[in-house]
Amino acid sequence: MDTHGMSLLKQIDKSIEEAAVSLGANPITTFTRVVFPLTKTAFFSNTAFFFMRAMTTISAVIFLISAKVKLAAIEIIFLDIDGRTASANAMCTIIIVIVVGMFVAMRLIIGKAGLRGMSATT
Repeated sequence: MDTHGMSLLKQIDKSIEEAAVSLGANPITTFTRVVFPLTKTAFFSNTAFFFMRAMTTISAVIFLISAKVKLAAIEIIFLDIDGRTASANAMCTIIIVIVVGMFVAMRLIIGKAGLRGMSATT
């Protein structure tokens, strides 16, 4: 979790968790019904960030070891070098659609709550 996520966890008042426990909630229920709803924006933002980062900077060594699995970025370059520019453009478009789809999914999951705390004046 990044600094933003950690700061959100520190801002949750202990009395909220203590109230859940005093009302008979076990630790899992306290997390799923109290802590997670308060931190879901940071959670999904971090998930999207690390997914995007993995899509663009995943280690090529892992994929180059196997002859069956090819790294998309390297395959796009090879397609372009071979003169198959249309295929390279199609692969780029697929990657862009996946990334945009992830952002849209994150936006639908967290809703407008994702915009809170993102202004320049906090």
